[in-house]
Amino acid sequence: MSSWWQAALVAPMAMAASVMGGEISILKGLRHLKRVAVISLLSAIVLLCITIPIFWALRTRGILLALDITAVATLCVYLAYTLPIFPWRVSLFSRNIFTEGWEMVRIGIPYVLAAIAGSTTAMAVPALLLYYGSLDDVGFYRAAYTLMVGYAGIVFTALEADYFPRLSSANNDRIRRNEIINQQIQVCVALIGPFMIALAVFMPIALSILFASEFGIIERMTLAAVFYTFFRAISVPISYMALAHGDSGWYLTMEVIYDAVSLCLIVGCYYLWGLFGAGVGLSASALFDLILISTCYFWRYHIRFESHTLIIIAVQTILVACAVAVCLLLPPIIKYIVGCILLALSLWFTFRSLGSDSVIVQKLLTRFQLKSK
Repeated sequence: MSSWWQAALVAPMAMAASVMGGEISILKGLRHLKRVAVISLLSAIVLLCITIPIFWALRTRGILLALDITAVATLCVYLAYTLPIFPWRVSLFSRNIFTEGWEMVRIGIPYVLAAIAGSTTAMAVPALLLYYGSLDDVGFYRAAYTLMVGYAGIVFTALEADYFPRLSSANNDRIRRNEIINQQIQVCVALIGPFMIALAVFMPIALSILFASEFGIIERMTLAAVFYTFFRAISVPISYMALAHGDSGWYLTMEVIYDAVSLCLIVGCYYLWGLFGAGVGLSASALFDLILISTCYFWRYHIRFESHTLIIIAVQTILVACAVAVCLLLPPIIKYIVGCILLALSLWFTFRSLGSDSVIVQKLLTRFQLKSK
């Protein structure tokens, strides 16, 4: 099959992804979170049921076919749950519709440019690592990034499902807005802290399960990158402020500055210290983003950290830093003993900091009570 046909077969996937993104955004905006969860579950089942038979029969030749069929099938799942609530009553070629929607398009253009800048940085990092290093290092970097950032991102995805609608609804109420942002930071840090400690302590086990033995070399890099995800747990809730205000130009400026600095830090640290340096660069870039976002958004939107938020951040930062130091410096047996103690302390502090009356803790206790019956 010629390359242009392969490129053409990607078009249905892009169209389906655009429609699905719009549909799921509407559901999240109107807080239909149960439908979002059901759609995600059914989409995963559809993906599994379609791709396995095609890959089994056609091997690598069936990749594009599987992706196209899966995209269409998943789109059908989305529409089956969204159209009964929000049916389409739009003329696609109506001039009035285009005129009414132009303001949204105008605001959205900087967001698209920000996404392009992020994608460009994501492609530039491996290219520069290949230039200064080797193809093996590019593969190791990708694996470490996926392990430390991709899997931990599941926590962000779960927590952010209803955060943006709540933040948008409090746009004009500074006190309520600060309260929502602080609550989100508290929950994110309190949950990410134990997650990152557990991942750091049991990193060798995770690597042996997920990757081949050759990937043991990325353990030090992933440990150095632990703070990337931890700092993002603080900066991401703050960065949503520009989105909630529709301040697309400001959002674009922050993203471009961060992308440029992160590219320099990751590649520069890799040049100095190899893969371990790439992990250091990731953490340093997240710290820079946190300082940039906090300084600029605190000034522009008058956001303030509550004392309880600062306590949670400080304690979990110390515990995560101790866990990383233990994993880097101590022998395995002592590492696991001390690491498990730090993990227990982090979990205990998470429970205490969130409070036994918090929604998340109450849901967890209810689930355990139901299972014990």
